[in-house]
Amino acid sequence: MKKFLMIFLILFPCLSFAQNEIYDYGNYYLRMEGSSLQAFREDSSVFYEKQFSNPDYFAADLDSDGVNEFIIIDYRISDGKKSYSLFVYNTADSLYSADSVNSGSTEPYQAFSKELNTVLLVTGNPAFDSLNSVDSLSYLPLNFWKFEEGSLYLANASIYDLYINENANIIDMIEEYYLQNGKSCESTEKIKGAIASGFINYYAAGEKSFASQFLKNYYFCGDISEFKDFLLKSLR
Repeated sequence: MKKFLMIFLILFPCLSFAQNEIYDYGNYYLRMEGSSLQAFREDSSVFYEKQFSNPDYFAADLDSDGVNEFIIIDYRISDGKKSYSLFVYNTADSLYSADSVNSGSTEPYQAFSKELNTVLLVTGNPAFDSLNSVDSLSYLPLNFWKFEEGSLYLANASIYDLYINENANIIDMIEEYYLQNGKSCESTEKIKGAIASGFINYYAAGEKSFASQFLKNYYFCGDISEFKDFLLKSLR
């Protein structure tokens, strides 16, 4: 699935880990043994272990406190489709699970927000996975998470400019698609995820009237009221 690189977000470098390598944190150490995360005390006794399916992992200082959190992106495959989850671990003094997010069909990633001057974790929203199209122009709404005081908090309401700039890209894509394929319900069905993303971006930015007008401009199926209700219910 395509992701936009927004004006106020740039990819943030992370520290990747090699498989089965040992990471020493002073009073404990951890390692990924295959797909299993294991944490050991100094006497080599295990005090934490969790099995994942297909983990990728890295370290990043999410809250700018000088200590890297340990992040795992895992996925399971069901009916030939990947379903992603994000796990964040605190590593200060000991290893413990700080938070997790179900990302649905969208692979999580991290980015640095100039607007908030902090690292954000970006995930999908599984409530919208039904809108995912096999079409190459498939986009789904994103959630932006800020790590603060040991937990993840939605930062969507704090990044107005990011959403408005993202929608400029979405609108360009939608208009180009309709120009090439015609304005019809069949075309709308192919890019429902992008239309949902545009509506939700305006709504998250507090521009509810823009959100409603956006649907009227770009949604050409007869069930526009039902689609709007679905999007609003999925946001709750």
